[in-house]
Amino acid sequence: EQLYETVRGKAGREQRRQKFWKDRKAHGPVYEPGDQVWMQVPEKTKLGAYWDGPYEVQKKLDWNTYRVKQMKG
Repeated sequence: EQLYETVRGKAGREQRRQKFWKDRKAHGPVYEPGDQVWMQVPEKTKLGAYWDGPYEVQKKLDWNTYRVKQMKG
């Protein structure tokens, strides 16, 4: 029973350690209103464009969601 508790404690600590490092790397870049960005296009063809833009960030809606406006030019 003591062995079971020891293993359970070590497994929990390791799980928290791995979650810490994964969460630390999981967040992408942060953009502010006025920043210029390019959007990745989910193109299925080999020769299709992978990026479209530039776009201007208008508003940050959520931690990873933005409202953007395509720039002229």
